[in-house]
This record gives sequence, structure tokens and C-alpha cells, in this order.
Amino acid sequence: MRRNAGMAVLVVALLTAGWGPIASGAQTTATGPDLVVGSVLVQPSEPESGERIKFYANVTNEGNESADSFSIVLELHDANSSAYEPIRNVTVETLAPGNLTSVRSDFTLSEGHYEIHAIADEGDDVNETDEQNNMAVETFQVTQSDDPANLAAQAYVRDGAVGEPTEARYRVSNTGHGDAGASDVEVRLDGDVIDRQRIGSLDAGMSVSWTDTLGPFEEPGSHRVALIADADDEVSESYERDNRDIERFEILAFPDPAVTALTVDKNRVRTDAATGPANPIAGQDVAVTVENIGQGEVESFTEVHVEACPEDGAVHLPPLRATCDRIEHTYLGPSEVEHGTTIEAEWDTTGKAGDWTVCAYLENESLQTDRTNDERCQDTFVAVGGTGLGGIAAFG
Repeated sequence: MRRNAGMAVLVVALLTAGWGPIASGAQTTATGPDLVVGSVLVQPSEPESGERIKFYANVTNEGNESADSFSIVLELHDANSSAYEPIRNVTVETLAPGNLTSVRSDFTLSEGHYEIHAIADEGDDVNETDEQNNMAVETFQVTQSDDPANLAAQAYVRDGAVGEPTEARYRVSNTGHGDAGASDVEVRLDGDVIDRQRIGSLDAGMSVSWTDTLGPFEEPGSHRVALIADADDEVSESYERDNRDIERFEILAFPDPAVTALTVDKNRVRTDAATGPANPIAGQDVAVTVENIGQGEVESFTEVHVEACPEDGAVHLPPLRATCDRIEHTYLGPSEVEHGTTIEAEWDTTGKAGDWTVCAYLENESLQTDRTNDERCQDTFVAVGGTGLGGIAAFG
């Protein structure tokens, strides 16, 4: 009795706590979203190289709660290797129970075997009732087209300097086996279209090239040029992904050491020979100013030459000719060029009658924007003095 009474008390306690007999055959229903990827559709089903292929995939929420903030990714896999490339990534804000959403993309491929993978909740952000049905895979083959063309774009841009134009070179080549018809080519600078032109048909193996200038740019910085062949997708190709080439280049703030002034003054006293009076204008003082007129800082020494050459033809500087006089040869430090320095030198014109050209020029400067201002010249004339002068007269 006591045992039976104790068992009765235990049963009452379990029932009071919410425990009770479970009906035979009853099932518990899971709650939550369930993202299911249907089959992936490839159109056309038997694509050829150079043909645009379209991919479609549907994702349905077969659960009983909404799925919030998840991604759907399409990946293109090489069936013969582990290589793959994401070709579409879509974010879905919310998908209610029983609702469906679609994702699509298109691509042009060369000959080969491929797989397209459609993956829902790629980041595993949604807690689902079933995590094993988030992906679908479709295998397909791309066969070689009979006459595929292939337009490949190539762009090359030199790094430039602030305030100066920089050169850009472009080439579009048909690297395929078939001929390519006429098409449009587009050039973009930092995303903006700056040029669009039509090129004629290109036989297999042929190319067309041209050059252009970009800028000038007023500030230093990085830029991108994109050359896009077959911009309107008019040409059927075996491989579309090399229609675009992106070239990055820099605009730099270079220094610009320059000869900004050259003066030749006749204020020295010299005599032409042991006989004859002194000539008060026989000698010449030469002053050369060198300074940085660029935006960048000078970081290395600058070599300065000052020479005088007779005007018996073109002045060839450098190197110093045997018939030229070296007036000055020195080096200026970075700070001297940065803040500007004037070099003063004396040219002895004794016994040097005739026409002369005095030139100052720079060598071994650091990178700079403009080398045309590295040299400055001035013509002068040295004459034998007449009666009462007896020396050499130098006239600027």
C-alpha cells in the first residue's frame, strides 16, 4: 500500500509539473526559415565559345519563419580543377515563408567543362531548420565555335608630373581564330568616358594601336584608365574577359631645378697685352641663378656648368668643346637649389675677340618635370679696342 500510495503521489507530481503521457504517433514541428536552392538553369543548354551564356537560380523559403539579411552567390567553377570565380553576389533583405527570389547572371566563356554553383546564405547568417539544401550545382560544356574572334584590350600610361600631360598608349588585338567585325572602343578615366571611337574590322592576328595624352593634372595622386574593346558587345567572341584592361598610374609632384637667370656684365679691367692702356670694359662678370620651380622637393645635388663658346656654329652642350672656355663648374646642394642660389663668376676675355655665346646648364638633377629649362644662353661680343683703348672690349 505504501508503495502504491507513493507511486500515486509521483504521478500527481509529474502531471502537476506539465509532464504527461505522449500520444502514440505524435510529431514535433521544427520552427524557423528553410532556404532551398532549386536547380540552376543554363541557357543555351549547349553553348559555344564566344556566345553569351545566361545563368538562373531560384531560392525559396520553405520554412515557417522569415529569413532576414542573407546573400545568394553564383560561382563559376572549372570542372577540371579547383579554380572558381564568383560572378554574382546578391543580398536579400528578407524572404517570407513560401516566397521565392531569383538571381541571374551572364558570361562568355572559352571552350571547356564548367560548373555553376548557386549558394543561398553563403555567409551562414540564417539559422535554418535544414542547412543541407542551400546549394545546387549544374554542370555544362562549352564547345569551340567554328570562327571565334577575340578582341583583347591593352592600355599603358606613363606616370606623370603635376602640371604636365602624360602619354597613354592603347592597343586592340584580335587574338582569336576568326575575323572580328567593326566595333566601338571606349576609354574611361577614373570611371568617366573621355573617348569613344569606332574601329574597323580586324582579321585574326591583326591589331590597331594609337596614342593620346591625359591631363595635365593639377594635383598629385593615383588615377585609373580603362580601355574597353567591343564596348557595345557587337562581336561574337571566344573569350570576353580580356575586352577590358585597367591601367593605374601616378601623378607625382616632381621638383624642377632650372636656370632662371643668366647675366653677363662688362665691368672688369683687363689689358690685351703688355703695351697699351687698360680697357675698363674688357672683362665680363657672369651671374647664374638656379632654383627649384617645381612642386616637389629637391633631394639630390645639382651639377652646374657655365661655359663660353665661340659662335662658329651650333653650340653643343654638353660636353665642353676644345674651343670653349669653362667659366664655372660647381655643385649645389638640395637646400641651395630649393631656396634659389646665384653663382657669380668672372670670365677673362683677354685675347678672345669675336662672337661668343655664354651658356649655363644643369646636369645630374633629381627627377623633374621639365628639362627644357635646364639651359640658358646669352650672346656676347668681344672686340679689340681701338686707339686709346688698347685692350679687349666685351659687349653684351
